[in-house]
Amino acid sequence: MRYRSKMIRAGNEDRKTRFHTLRGDLIPKSEILTVPIELILRLIGWERRGPWLSKSAVNEISKLLRDGKHTRVLEIGGGRSTSFFSKYTSFLMTIEEDADWAYKIKHQITKGEKEFQLVNTDLVLWLNSRTKENMDFDIILIDGGSDEARKKTLEILPTLNPKAIYILDNSDRAFFKEIHFASQPKTTIRYSGLIRHPFQATETTFFYF
Repeated sequence: MRYRSKMIRAGNEDRKTRFHTLRGDLIPKSEILTVPIELILRLIGWERRGPWLSKSAVNEISKLLRDGKHTRVLEIGGGRSTSFFSKYTSFLMTIEEDADWAYKIKHQITKGEKEFQLVNTDLVLWLNSRTKENMDFDIILIDGGSDEARKKTLEILPTLNPKAIYILDNSDRAFFKEIHFASQPKTTIRYSGLIRHPFQATETTFFYF
């Protein structure tokens, strides 16, 4: 009984259970049925392929990449998503603040400089260098940097490129409740689901301007 309670109990007081997002939404019913399997795979250290996002968010990104229209991708915060994107994109730029992590990522990608660029820099400094001319991307994943820097990124970049699809991970955090867009997105879609590390619900939001 104690173990069952520990498995359900959230890691912080802001979350109802580990199966609820910080917004209070329960993961989809289809994922609830897979919880025992997901727990076993986590305990034995079996990692999922692809980005550390919910399954539904990864599936949606996969659809966008397969349509042939979304071939230029910018990801802020590299990792498993870098390897995932590199397989489907004509051009990928990765912004990574951690120098050691950037070094590891760079040596995992075999694409040439014309297809892949990794920029190891402070996110806010990089953000201040952006113009309409150097923001030609179809998909922009915001999954790195401080919450403040992520929020600033989501508020500024759509003014330079409103045609891109913006994806914000961990969007259920209280810090992202108020985002001051210059122009409100036409469509906002939230995807929630279970991730293995940490073993809890997460939310990823897609913004279409």
